[in-house]
Amino acid sequence: MITHKPPKAYPVPNHEGLFSCYDYHPDMDENIIQRMSKSSVMSDFGFCQQQYFIKRVVGMKEPQNDNMLRGTNVHDSLEMFYQRVDMDKASKMDTQHLYDYFRECFGKPHEIRSGEEHFHLDEDIHIDKLCVAEVQRFMASDPKNFLPTGNELEVDLVHTIEVDGVPAKIHFNGFIDRVFTNPDGSLHIHELKTGKWFKNGKVSAKKKESMRMEMAFYVWLLNKTDPSLRITHWGWDHTGGDELFRHVEPCRVEEIQKMIAQMQNCVRKHRKYKGDGDGSVFDLLPQGAQMWVCDPWCSLKEFCPRYQTGEIE
Repeated sequence: MITHKPPKAYPVPNHEGLFSCYDYHPDMDENIIQRMSKSSVMSDFGFCQQQYFIKRVVGMKEPQNDNMLRGTNVHDSLEMFYQRVDMDKASKMDTQHLYDYFRECFGKPHEIRSGEEHFHLDEDIHIDKLCVAEVQRFMASDPKNFLPTGNELEVDLVHTIEVDGVPAKIHFNGFIDRVFTNPDGSLHIHELKTGKWFKNGKVSAKKKESMRMEMAFYVWLLNKTDPSLRITHWGWDHTGGDELFRHVEPCRVEEIQKMIAQMQNCVRKHRKYKGDGDGSVFDLLPQGAQMWVCDPWCSLKEFCPRYQTGEIE
């Protein structure tokens, strides 16, 4: 069931008296600024501006579905794995004993969900794939570079960007799954997805671009937080297929530039928004997208002007 949770302004960490919110508009008090996260601006705004408005600005919340819960559980289990692995102990094991040890280090159901003795959404299958991949990576890498230097790393940044010649102070927030240090001291950021990378043996250009845009947000965020960081690579795991799909590539300037343009466009829309619940400044997808995108993929259609069957109270 979709619920309405009106957004509100929250204190910005390490900035006394400063607040940020997703429903920002220019008439708010000066100590309230716009908030952006990877999910809000890359996933929601990048997918559909009107859905972003309904979800983030108005506050209509989708119910947690099985895919969301499975993803959360697998993420939590992997986070515990990296917290528990003893590198000295692991270095003395052969492959089979290493797999057994690594598998034991992953978070258990009762540690993630109080009172749960078993996973119920095939989380074990995803965890088994991750365990095999991490054993292979451990055997092929220098042990000192195996563990992440950032594990579910939360980053908060207040930064001013210029949009059409006018500065905009924004609170950027992100949770980065993993940050690894390469042998040369540079950094590699890595994301976990529990969905499928391939569909019918292929992956769309749109999906590649979307994934790269998410990674670009994190690279930009870390570099603005600490300009001395040298982030050279990004990558991702998808555990939903028959086999784990792991991809690593050098950071791409093209997607970083597109990501910045998307952030700027989000600022433009909020500058036009009056705070009155009228989301007409946030674009609808083209008419042709209704059958192929809106109908199968949007869970908030009933509140969309194109469908006009629901009301927001």
